[in-house]
Amino acid sequence: MPFMKEFEYCKINKWESYYTDQDSLERAIGYDGRAAQPQDILKQLHSHFRKPITFIKAVLERLHAAVGEYETMVQQENNRRVEVNGQILSGPNYWKYMLDEVEAVTLDLCLLEKFTASHRRLMESINAALSQSGVLDIKISDTMEQIWADLFLDKTVVNDILTKLSIIYNLIRNAGDLNKEKKKLSNQNFVRKSIKYWVHPDYVTELKALILRHLPINVFKPKDGRKYNPAISSIYYDNSNMGLYMGRLLKTDQAIAIRYRWYGDVDNKEIFAERKTHHEDWTGDNSVKQRFAMDESNVNAFNAGQYTLDNKIRQLRAEGKKTEKELLEMETLSREYQKAIKERRLVPTMRTFYNRTAFQLPDDARVRISLDTELTFIREDEGRAKGNWRRTDIGINWPFEELKENEIVRFPYAVLEVKLQTHVGQEPPAWVTEIQNSHLVEETPKFSKFCHGCATLIPHRIPRNPYWFNQMHIDIRSPIHVPTVIENTPTKVYLPFDPSTLEENNPEIQIKIGQMKKKERKIKRPTRVEPKVHMANERIFLQYMNVGILLAGCSLSLIMYGVSKTSYKLFTHTMFDFIGITSVIYTFVGLLFMIYSLSVYHKRAMKITRNPNREPLDNTKGIYIIFALVCLAIILNLIMLFIRPEETEA
Repeated sequence: MPFMKEFEYCKINKWESYYTDQDSLERAIGYDGRAAQPQDILKQLHSHFRKPITFIKAVLERLHAAVGEYETMVQQENNRRVEVNGQILSGPNYWKYMLDEVEAVTLDLCLLEKFTASHRRLMESINAALSQSGVLDIKISDTMEQIWADLFLDKTVVNDILTKLSIIYNLIRNAGDLNKEKKKLSNQNFVRKSIKYWVHPDYVTELKALILRHLPINVFKPKDGRKYNPAISSIYYDNSNMGLYMGRLLKTDQAIAIRYRWYGDVDNKEIFAERKTHHEDWTGDNSVKQRFAMDESNVNAFNAGQYTLDNKIRQLRAEGKKTEKELLEMETLSREYQKAIKERRLVPTMRTFYNRTAFQLPDDARVRISLDTELTFIREDEGRAKGNWRRTDIGINWPFEELKENEIVRFPYAVLEVKLQTHVGQEPPAWVTEIQNSHLVEETPKFSKFCHGCATLIPHRIPRNPYWFNQMHIDIRSPIHVPTVIENTPTKVYLPFDPSTLEENNPEIQIKIGQMKKKERKIKRPTRVEPKVHMANERIFLQYMNVGILLAGCSLSLIMYGVSKTSYKLFTHTMFDFIGITSVIYTFVGLLFMIYSLSVYHKRAMKITRNPNREPLDNTKGIYIIFALVCLAIILNLIMLFIRPEETEA
């Protein structure tokens, strides 16, 4: 039995010779490792994985060099031309040629990520087999950990490649003119929608590559001139009763989340106090996030009520940097924020850390995408000086190996958030739908970093877990043989001219366009239950009970007032007369109606509240059984009516 059955079916044809020979490895060490000595296993592992590791580094280096060369070419405003097969290409032909070249690099980068992921899965399979057989000692384990680390792409190099690809694609989409006037969009009749997804680390590179083909990476430049740092840290506050947690979990109207946030390293003095307020759909209001900035040195005094923003607001008013409306909103928010901390007795509870990659066209909010990687949750009530607003013993040195295990949880996935702003009745862009339906993402609506962090770090204080909490063990990866999106069904990159009028300069680079089947979601989410659903269940219960009580009541009336002394041939006991037997039958059917109605009511109530698989709520079998019993009772009644004997005179 092979270590990994799918390994032979997921090979990339042009790189097939660089894959590990799984059959040879199995013959050398055996499926469970018992056929070889530990030193032989070490030797074989080094020998079989040396080739793919060397290949990975070589291809990544080649792609890095190619992207650097293309970036230099497209940024030369006065020399944007290239010679291909003795022909000088310029203008639209030049941009079409550059697009083909860059698409080939992007495809190779995604395929290289798939190449590394398939070998990592092979390593997982080998590790499981050796562990189960008991031959996995410390030396073999250390060797496998080293090989495992070498099977990952260098993050620094990959991020540099993706950043340069973003610049190149952005220039191609605009034919080199990034300063041309953009069409202004109306803000009226927009529908705003935000959806969150989990992304397995194996798919992060491909997902970034797919997005930046249509949206550039949005780099926020710090005002103080410091180097951009994608790290974001947030301190969430709550009280001993976890009131804010429960409000956010149950999505009650006016539920708030209070946090302090800063960008970059911990030496950043600009701290943002943020409040997120949830509004139910029936209110007609959108959920909002409000914030204001303050200096780090004033946060403790602000929490204690010893500092306000009055002086800062007067200074901003004098400088004219903000409108009067903005200043009033800032003043109101700061007072409400301070009041909430004092009255609700909020204290630092947990911290989130992640590196964010944002994708957005400048001055265009129709599609905004953020991808948070290295997501980490840290207890804030441990190691914090009394009265301080945050811990000072940690920075942004992920993966925070200095912390104890009970103080930290490292989230296994990246978190993708897609924010759409479309006109009423308008569909989102095709490339967005393509990503949403792909195997790269797992939809987890209403996922909350705050709720997940509290549920994992302080479970003894949590009365209820989020719906996704008990599904974390599910492997959200798709089978390794599934083609990458970019080699299967990529939406074409927008060009500011008609590409059909241009000559094909690189026909061998064209990417295959196919049909992609929508992925079946693995994380089951609860269905939102409206109050009318419970009321409908109660109405059905009362209707069934009404029929049962009516039948039972009629039968009891017949027993009490309609029993005659007529004997009955089919029964030897004289206590059974015609009306008496009829009454007993209808009493039995009425009781069955009432028992059935109560049973159905309870089962439907449980399914309404807990129905992760969205099973149907109807019960056709029960209806048929009750119908059959009523028909049987009527038939017996008619039979007894026609075969009863004539009455005898006294």
